[in-house]
Amino acid sequence: MPFGPKISFRIETANKHIQPHRQLLADCIHEGFEEYFRLPEEQRMKLHARSQASDIRDFIVAAVKKGFDGLPGIEFVERRGMFLLVIDKVASIRFKKLDPRKRSRNAETQQSLQFSSGEMHGYLEATACVDAGYISDRFGKSILSAHVVFPKHAAGEPPQSLELPKPSRSTSSGVVPIAPPPPPAKTTVRVRKEGGTKVVLPFRSAGKNNENA
Repeated sequence: MPFGPKISFRIETANKHIQPHRQLLADCIHEGFEEYFRLPEEQRMKLHARSQASDIRDFIVAAVKKGFDGLPGIEFVERRGMFLLVIDKVASIRFKKLDPRKRSRNAETQQSLQFSSGEMHGYLEATACVDAGYISDRFGKSILSAHVVFPKHAAGEPPQSLELPKPSRSTSSGVVPIAPPPPPAKTTVRVRKEGGTKVVLPFRSAGKNNENA
């Protein structure tokens, strides 16, 4: 059934506040994606403890933290593996890989279901829950387009979306420099030796409710 006026108003308000950040959102999404593929293929293969989409998401989150840090009205919220970029206390943005219909895939945890329904609780209750992400080519090696996706108004309807612009040259020139993302607060890092060389395997959240994918 359609959203009530309260959530519809949140979406409309969030859209207005996201608009000034469209270019930076696009740059961070593209930079995180490109940074992942700058890694040698051998190293990328060792990162696949979860999935390529999860690993790329971590690089995008690192780019977002660098690019948005210190900007007015910007907050970062992390809850049980879910990272949110909060803009002006009206939009909570989650970063995901999108399918060609601009839908994201999520493990069905209570937290992800609340987010998808637009009904987060507590501090984020008054914000619109929004996905920002990319649609990749069939091989997952390049970005075809990037979007901000608002919740669906009714079952069976396509979600509202805002296409993000092409990345500015700042992404390739290093204006948004990022390093590989640091492990979140409850993580385990596994180290093994291969031919006398230590290999650090990717971090994984200690809890089961990980929303990274």
